[in-house]
Amino acid sequence: MLEEGELERLWAPAELASGAQLSLGPNASYGCGVIVTTGAGRRSVGHSGGGNAAFRDFVEEDLLVVMLTSGKTDEDAFIERTAAAARKRREK
Repeated sequence: MLEEGELERLWAPAELASGAQLSLGPNASYGCGVIVTTGAGRRSVGHSGGGNAAFRDFVEEDLLVVMLTSGKTDEDAFIERTAAAARKRREK
């Protein structure tokens, strides 16, 4: 197992040869094999692709969502809906 500080280094935005950070948009960057996003004040780390598999770790919330399917879907939207449902369940 990696220590928290080591994970933070792996999740830091990749740095290009120019010294600029690799950005995938206003709230997304690419770390060491994972996409790091911040939305609605929540940081998440994960990866998705192909419309049939995804994972996202909402680090500060201690919430991990993994999705595997045999069909095509909008995996990022599915992950967000599942995480929202899990948060509601925790509130009860």
